Amino acid sequence: MQVLEALDLLKHFDYVAGADTASAKKPSPIPVLHVLSRFDTLPEEALFIGDSIYDMEAAQAAGVRTVAALYGYGAPGFWSKADYRISAIGGLPEIVRVVDEGV
Repeated sequence: MQVLEALDLLKHFDYVAGADTASAKKPSPIPVLHVLSRFDTLPEEALFIGDSIYDMEAAQAAGVRTVAALYGYGAPGFWSKADYRISAIGGLPEIVRVVDEGV
């Protein structure tokens, strides 16, 4: 959260969850389920964008579709089981459209 504050980005988020927010850390689904409950959202209504195998595993264990951010810090191949992949943030709107339309 300190980085978001320092960059004046915190104002763009409704909620920020960190490693100490929930009772367990990724790859446990607990942090993902915590955020979903905070927004009264079902797993099938969400997308998890991540750049590590731990992100993918946590989201999948929670029943959330995954988007692998290939431009992040993830080790090669972390994206192999992701539902979707993007090489730049600009690819996200198309995935959201596809998911919303149920395509």
